[in-house]
Amino acid sequence: MNKRKRVEEFGESKHRQVRQRILQERKTDILENLAFELSDKIRRLRSNAGLLASTIRMRGEMRVASIPRAQRNMKLRDFQNFLSSNTPVTPWRTRIQEFYKLEELSLSRRKPNSAKSSPSRAPTPTRVIKQKASTHGS
Repeated sequence: MNKRKRVEEFGESKHRQVRQRILQERKTDILENLAFELSDKIRRLRSNAGLLASTIRMRGEMRVASIPRAQRNMKLRDFQNFLSSNTPVTPWRTRIQEFYKLEELSLSRRKPNSAKSSPSRAPTPTRVIKQKASTHGS
């Protein structure tokens, strides 16, 4: 089975060249667009990375700033000795209560007869009705 070679005519070869040129131009356009999109994406990613790095840097600086200057360069063993030499750790509310003796103050201010309605307020019909209803219910 011998295949005959196709003989191109003059018009056909011109058409093929034009078509290949169009394809080549389209390929270069696509490649240029891809290169532009890629460079734009790289630029955006770099700017986002810069913003992220600056926020992380700020957070680190804030954490360091929260440590007292005297303790920043301490070794871990020195820091443990520093903590053990300090007063025992108690909750701040307990320390405040002990300092001001709030429990004693609150007990001395309490009255043995704690009525729900204050005597300084004048009785009104609604208040009298509520008091009567509460005494009947029990």
